[in-house]
Amino acid sequence: MLTLSSEQLQREIQAAALKATEQFRKDFPNVEVCGFALYSDADARSLAPAFNTKDHLARVQAENPEDRLYFKWSPAEWSHEAFGGHYFADLSKTLWSMADATSRDHFEQHRRQVFEICVAAMQTLTGSTFEHAIQVFSVAGFESTHEEIAWICALNTPEQAGEFKSWLEQHADG
Repeated sequence: MLTLSSEQLQREIQAAALKATEQFRKDFPNVEVCGFALYSDADARSLAPAFNTKDHLARVQAENPEDRLYFKWSPAEWSHEAFGGHYFADLSKTLWSMADATSRDHFEQHRRQVFEICVAAMQTLTGSTFEHAIQVFSVAGFESTHEEIAWICALNTPEQAGEFKSWLEQHADG
């Protein structure tokens, strides 16, 4: 199970996210950010940030109008995927060790707990990241429409969450 307390893990995620955000603001002071994400892998062994800019989003949506919402909600397609990832290096090592120390019988519970802590950490950052930007918690190689919708609902306005929910449910059915 977890080798750190949930509270300590949440604080470390918050600190790394704030450092990445500060670095982004410093390096790109004149860009308008429309998305901030944290993403993990299906085994909850790593964590990295992603940022999306309005200019990038507008460009890729114009080039691919049929996939407008995909580009909005998919951090892997964002302008600055993994920017500031070095702030998460030690945290990812910790997550890797925690996953290795978790028995198969408890792995699902461990993974769910790590993902919940990530979302809780992001919730505390609302207002500290970028005003009016969507927030996304995403997991590569993990498909649970119900959980993805719950994460987006927890992190965004009801209108944004509704847009995501409609898109994801349509995408999951198609």
